[in-house]
Amino acid sequence: MIKNYIRAIPCSFYDTKLYLAVVQAWKGMGYTYLFVLSLCISALMIGQILYSLHVQISDDHINSIIDSIPVITVQDGRAISDIEEPCDVPLSQARNLTLRIDMQSDPNTLKTVGIEQGFILYAEQFDIISEQKVLRTYPLDKLENGRYDREKLISAWSFIKNVMPFLIFIPVAMGMWFKYIVRALIVTVVSYIMTASMKDEYDFAVRMRMSAIAVTPPLIIDTIMLLTLSRPLSIFAVIGIATLFVYVMIRVNRSPNSHLDTTA
Repeated sequence: MIKNYIRAIPCSFYDTKLYLAVVQAWKGMGYTYLFVLSLCISALMIGQILYSLHVQISDDHINSIIDSIPVITVQDGRAISDIEEPCDVPLSQARNLTLRIDMQSDPNTLKTVGIEQGFILYAEQFDIISEQKVLRTYPLDKLENGRYDREKLISAWSFIKNVMPFLIFIPVAMGMWFKYIVRALIVTVVSYIMTASMKDEYDFAVRMRMSAIAVTPPLIIDTIMLLTLSRPLSIFAVIGIATLFVYVMIRVNRSPNSHLDTTA
């Protein structure tokens, strides 16, 4: 069954036999298929992360960045350093990614963060920045007290490079699975509206299975765009494309030759 689900992922783009099987032979509501899909796409994304960490980012580049970072001591949730002025460490010129170390400023009083994207370490918190806006803030009180020097940073980089991608695989896959189920539910609701005149022809479980297959092509396109262009599809585009595939599946199953040949 798992092999059939994996085979169904590329076939979701074009295979009319799959469209017949989903309606006439598959059981359940497609949750297991969506879980397999989330595992496959998560593996693709983790593979991209591993490629970036091991191939695109050289150890020499990381060492030069670490050498530019001053020694920082964390004591009772507060970072301490010898620097008196904000210190900017370029992480990637191609992506305009910067690490700013600013022990003097109060982030609550700043009108602008001062960098396009990257990270800012304040005396009591660590911010993730995108497009000059704070995405996430992490208080430093959860950090272990101690001295964060070159040796400790190199050890942390080794952990991020070799261990972290595998630790986040299952959480990422579970998050994607939940997101994909929600997408399929939305498409199922849209399918009821689209086919109001024949709503009794397909029950909820069948519509969910069709929606699970229908969301696959836009989700794959979304992943490819995210990995290559860093610009994913909007949810409206995903739902729109998936609705089109549901319509195609309904037409295929309503055609004169729509009986599934189970002897082949």
